[in-house]
Amino acid sequence: MAKTTSRRPLILILGGLGLALVLVAAGIAAGASYFLVKWTAAPEYVAQTACDHPYFPLRHGATWDYAGDIVLGEGRLPATATWTVEQVHGDETEATAIVIVIYHYDENTPQITETIAYSCTPGGIFRHSLIATARAQSFSQYATQSGAYLLSPAELVPGASWQYLYNIVTDYTLPGTDYAWSYEASAIETIDNTAGTFDAIRVEGSRSQPAGSDSSTEWFAFGVGQVRSERVQNEGGVEVVSTMALTGYRVPSP
Repeated sequence: MAKTTSRRPLILILGGLGLALVLVAAGIAAGASYFLVKWTAAPEYVAQTACDHPYFPLRHGATWDYAGDIVLGEGRLPATATWTVEQVHGDETEATAIVIVIYHYDENTPQITETIAYSCTPGGIFRHSLIATARAQSFSQYATQSGAYLLSPAELVPGASWQYLYNIVTDYTLPGTDYAWSYEASAIETIDNTAGTFDAIRVEGSRSQPAGSDSSTEWFAFGVGQVRSERVQNEGGVEVVSTMALTGYRVPSP
């Protein structure tokens, strides 16, 4: 398959759906591996705000680096991403966080920068809005209907299941589009990748859509954040597989 043939659909599909939902965590390029481990209660965690989730610590100044690839048919696009928490406002009852995500590909593919706004309560973490900029800028507004993207620390245990229902209004789809994700925290597994070895809770998600399917598997480590993620999207018979691995991180001390 020619390179230009594989790259154009990749940017169209991933950019249209929001790369924050696609490129987070581990995979082929970093040679990640994982093993089941026994679940034990997590140690005490002192949160700064409601966004400072022990399994996704959105603290001001926190950064995460990832590397992996995106596969579409026979085409493969190497990718890296850096997530940085630029702003946090609020307290332990209600807070917001602004995260800047920069994706790098090869010299023939434009860099993508995303600004993601999260809203947080003791009930969990919710996405609020996303601004993506490549050659042009697009805006997506999330309106949560029920559930959460990530459950509260007390509820996020193996066996937990929940739904996250929301509506997205973008600058190119009016009225908004409804999304319904079903999530399950299935196990604690040991993830071994470039950034280290982590015991992480595995969260599997799926949603159906008229023209295909969408599924994700994410691993969250206590005090670290996302250490591995895989996503498989199938739309109109076209399958896109995204995998990335944590290569480095910094979570500031309280």
